[in-house]
Amino acid sequence: MSYNYARWVDAQIDTGRANQPRFETLLASVDPTTGELLQTPCADDPDCPGLWNPFVENSLTPEMQNYALVTNSPVERSRLLSFQANVVGDFCDFAIGAEPWQWALGYEHRSEKAEVVADGAASLGQIYFVSGEDWGGSYTVDEGYGELVAPLMEGQPWADLLSAELSFRYSDYNTVGDDTVWGVVLDYAPIEQVRFRGTYSEGFRAPGIDDLFLPGTQSAETYSDPCYQWDQLPSGSTVRANCQADGVNPNNGLLASPQATGLLGGNEDLKSEESENWTLGIVWTPTFIEDLSFTVDYFNITIDDAIGTFTTNTLVSNCYNSVNFSSPACDFITGAGTVGLPASSTSPRRQVNGTIAGQLLNAQNIATFETDGVDLGASYSMELGPGTVTFDGTATYLHEWKYQASEDEPVIDLAGHFGADPVTTRIAAFPHWKFYLTGGYEYDCWSAQTTVRMVGEVDDIDPGDTDLATHVDNTWYQDINFNYFRWEDVTLSGGIRNMWNQQPPYVTNYDDMNTLPLNYDTVGRFFYGRVTFKF
Repeated sequence: MSYNYARWVDAQIDTGRANQPRFETLLASVDPTTGELLQTPCADDPDCPGLWNPFVENSLTPEMQNYALVTNSPVERSRLLSFQANVVGDFCDFAIGAEPWQWALGYEHRSEKAEVVADGAASLGQIYFVSGEDWGGSYTVDEGYGELVAPLMEGQPWADLLSAELSFRYSDYNTVGDDTVWGVVLDYAPIEQVRFRGTYSEGFRAPGIDDLFLPGTQSAETYSDPCYQWDQLPSGSTVRANCQADGVNPNNGLLASPQATGLLGGNEDLKSEESENWTLGIVWTPTFIEDLSFTVDYFNITIDDAIGTFTTNTLVSNCYNSVNFSSPACDFITGAGTVGLPASSTSPRRQVNGTIAGQLLNAQNIATFETDGVDLGASYSMELGPGTVTFDGTATYLHEWKYQASEDEPVIDLAGHFGADPVTTRIAAFPHWKFYLTGGYEYDCWSAQTTVRMVGEVDDIDPGDTDLATHVDNTWYQDINFNYFRWEDVTLSGGIRNMWNQQPPYVTNYDDMNTLPLNYDTVGRFFYGRVTFKF
């Protein structure tokens, strides 16, 4: 039985954010025909260091940066309360094999609360793409579980081991209601050196506080505008008719590589995600070499009602490919007024410069995911000199990573590619292969390890004709780590991450640093140290 209370306060400091009023002061309005200045607000501000021309390289001077860049300092607070009660036992003399059947029962009550207080400048709407709204939320859940471990056979001529495990978990959330999931595990070892293992389980994930309560936050999303050069489309084209009805200039250069300002946020009407997971594996532990083992595991995971968002591309494409804007996707493109931008005079979906605006990218139960692949593993240890050397290697082959944004949209397979992750909308890589190899040595009160990591090659899932970099080769990293544990309950650690200072790959198609920060190291060589106390 246990009771836990945790409280977390994070006072963030985010420097270098653009102050919207001051950047507007640094800029001037120019007559597109004559090039003459029409409005120069900088002249009315004695602190303004001068006009900035964003089309001249390195023209944003240090004085301008000091004037127009500010610090965003939101404060996040969260609290977690948890009560757990668990009981375990066995059925005493009841046993089919050599060991009695075992059982476990448990109960947990958990409540979590979080709140975010926005920075003062953000609350005044003065920081680009930073929400100025204070927000928060909470949930409570009661859960009960049961597990049964049933050894069925042991030491038989055709079964060195045969056992089964059954489990269930009941969850009751005050936000999304209740559900029960089940799982089963079967272990079979025909001989001591070989073991087969199969599992089936159901999954249940309730939406988190961010999923439910996060307010709309402005985000600039890249997309492909179907109205660029629409006058070159066939005369009977639905897209041509819609773009013409919207009054879009087909030769607007901004539509060649546009950004759409929309809103990302939560949704209090979300349901829980549900999943089914299958695995089938084999473990080989040869007897002719001590402490050597190999594993192979196939996995298959399906998620229904997954929490995600439509991408801007999906909304725009579906909307403009529907007759007279009849697609439900059009309802999610609410226009420039939603994000505080000047609106187009001809289109309710666009801002004055002709790009899409006001697309709602809030979380929804819209997607289906299916992935499968193979995990490979090997481990070995041996005495060497006065200490012990160990090797551990794992590799994952991702066969498929499919998702369907909604039932009316095509299935997209991201395995071997990089593209928009439908869960986060951020650009991520899904390589077919990932590899980790760790070698270590331990003696007396110290140990050292080195790890080699490899992220496999990927290609852009949706490359543009003019993109310069749409392929990323296999990328390798090496880390080293040292530990010293002379004293009881105290460990000193240190090391280097990305020892050879591998730089992140450049990709053209996305504007998040023109790389893939979710997968590749953007920090470079990183030294760290740590002291761990146990008490």
